[in-house]
Formats: sequence, C-alpha cells, structure tokens
Amino acid sequence: MVTCRKLYKGLSARKKDLKMTIEISTKSLANILQHNKMGRPILKLKPLENTGIHVPTREEYKILMRVFDCQGWKFISGNTPLETDIWNISKQDTVVGAGIFCYGTTELGQFGYSNRSFLEDDMQWKIISPSEFYAAQEPPITPDMLAEINNYFNSKPEGGRN
Repeated sequence: MVTCRKLYKGLSARKKDLKMTIEISTKSLANILQHNKMGRPILKLKPLENTGIHVPTREEYKILMRVFDCQGWKFISGNTPLETDIWNISKQDTVVGAGIFCYGTTELGQFGYSNRSFLEDDMQWKIISPSEFYAAQEPPITPDMLAEINNYFNSKPEGGRN
C-alpha cells in the first residue's frame, strides 16, 4: 500500500531530478567561451614548436582555421586563416604549423603549411591530428567549444569563408 508520505517523497525526488536536468540543459545552451564585442569566440592557444597538424579532410582544415582565427593567428604571409584556403595544394597530405613556423620567423601565432612528407621527413617535425592539438591546449578545446565556434562562423555570410 502506498501512503501519502511515500508518494510525496517520490514526487520530491523526481522534482529534484527534473530541476537538475533543467539546470544542465540551460548550461549547455550558454556560451562556454568568452566572446568579443562582435560576438566572435576568443581563444588563447598554446603554440607547439616543431609540430604540424595534419588535416586530411577539408572539414578538419576548415574547423582548425576557425580555431586559429579565434586566437588571431595569421599565416606567415600576414593573411588571416579565413582569407587563404591552402587545403587544395596538398589536399589529404596538408599539414599546418601549430603556431610557430620555421621559415625565417619564430614569431608566435604565425603559421605556415606544407605537405606531410616534407615536414615529417625533411624537417623532423612531430605530426599530430587536430584532436591532439586541441587536447594539448590549456584548457583543452572540447567538442562543445568547437561546436560553439562553428555555430558562430556558420551564422556569418559564407560561413566566415573557407
């Protein structure tokens, strides 16, 4: 037999669970990253010396360039990551420098690109995946952060380019 007291305790427990679910859902809708006045997410990336990020697909390249853009990094040419699309040059062998590039500059936040075999074999660079680069950041860049960055750029005309 169910008493009113037991029924009330059961309802209270469900109400508490429901409240927690609502709080968690609300947090997932909120921004994880800080944003500038224009609404662009802001990142603080840690450059990795003698390291290249292998981007075998156009989609991985596009996301990485958006991440670099949120930090303010630029190609050694001075172009922003979204102004220049270099993926078609080496396609699935494209490797992008992880924030420090060796050709005449050691300035942080400038990066270049090449094909995988040159950087790996000739330059003796460590080649990592985008996931490894994101995990090496402090704090690590999470899938939720990447989704927030992509949502920002997808809301812009032409997806912010690239």
